[in-house]
Amino acid sequence: MSKKLRIKRSRSKYAQRFKPLKFVIYLLVISLVFFLGWTLYPTVRDFIVGESPSSAESSESDSGISSSEHSSESSGSASQDESSSSVPESSSAESSLPEASEPEDAPEGTRAIFLPAELLNDTVSLADTVSAAKAAGFNAVLIELKDDEGYVMYSSAVPRAKKSISDNAYDLVSVISYLKSEGLEVIGRMHSFHDHMGGKAYRPMGIYYMNESFLWLDDYPDKGGRSWLNPYSEDAAAYITDLSLEAADAGVDSIIFAGFSFPTKIGIESANFGELAETVGKQEMLSMRMQQITSALKEKNTAAYFFAEGPAVLGGDNYIYHGDPLNIAVDGFSTSLYPSDIASNKLDSSLGITDSLQNPYQSVSAQLALLLPKLKSDAEFLPFIQGFSDSSFTCTAEEISSQLKALSDAEISSYILYNPTGEYNFAD
Repeated sequence: MSKKLRIKRSRSKYAQRFKPLKFVIYLLVISLVFFLGWTLYPTVRDFIVGESPSSAESSESDSGISSSEHSSESSGSASQDESSSSVPESSSAESSLPEASEPEDAPEGTRAIFLPAELLNDTVSLADTVSAAKAAGFNAVLIELKDDEGYVMYSSAVPRAKKSISDNAYDLVSVISYLKSEGLEVIGRMHSFHDHMGGKAYRPMGIYYMNESFLWLDDYPDKGGRSWLNPYSEDAAAYITDLSLEAADAGVDSIIFAGFSFPTKIGIESANFGELAETVGKQEMLSMRMQQITSALKEKNTAAYFFAEGPAVLGGDNYIYHGDPLNIAVDGFSTSLYPSDIASNKLDSSLGITDSLQNPYQSVSAQLALLLPKLKSDAEFLPFIQGFSDSSFTCTAEEISSQLKALSDAEISSYILYNPTGEYNFAD
């Protein structure tokens, strides 16, 4: 009972002491403190972190994030994860090249793969191949500028190339820009006088029959005979040079000149190469043309490589070069070291090889042993190794590794892994 009286007395005591004016003053003081804290907080915070009000406003303005966006970000991590995992579609995805990733440091030496023109027009496959090649340690690509039929494989602005441009020509500037953004060196291949289109498009560049006004063919028409560009023709030389300079201006780092030769023996006695051929020998003419093109490209800081097939360099038929093809090279030389070429040209025994098809390491090593001493001491060397199978040779990862080991043992760090289809199994 005394407990109840105490409770009653307590309630009566607090009721008697309540003063409305004092309560209002308390509320005003609390409100004033809250207002001052809210107003002064940014200034105090900036003073503590050392950031001026102007820089804070600029930072928030530059970021483009409003206070409502801040609240939406902090409202939940699940919605943020869903947003970041989606990739927006682009209406121009088919025509634009794939977005480049950050290039990595390139390994020592030039390690290239060949990319055919069809692949350069396929943005998705191109991106996949480039990504896989870089992951496998490649730092360069070889692209076709003009093929061995004479088709110009990119959209050229050279007037004499107008009728020779491929129907599926790629955009050279865009392709090179993309490849360079991926940190890749770009090598172009130019099939030169081995060109069946140029002479028909612009007749002064071609070879003619003796005492005739129609183009000479390297075989009978019913056997697929084709016309060629004439190495003695100033127009033909200018055409190749103009295409090369155009590629250099687009960003190509170096150009390999293949098909830089005269035609084969068939019917050559009936070919008319012009008056200059009466005073200048054929290999001398090729050397002069290579020198002219090399000098022109040097002004663009673009390297030039003369290419000759391996068998012609190693003692096989070199008639199209009218002597040792190494005499034509100026600063750079390129050749093929394919085991299947050694077998098909029956050079195994002359190279001391038991079976080049079964011993790709021995095949490449033997070719290098014969070739390297013949190279100029200051010549850049960029060989092709076999990355494709044919009727006599099945090229697997093991065969490629054997060829690469032969290069490494000969202290050759640069090469082009070549497959005309552009298909490579990098996982192996």
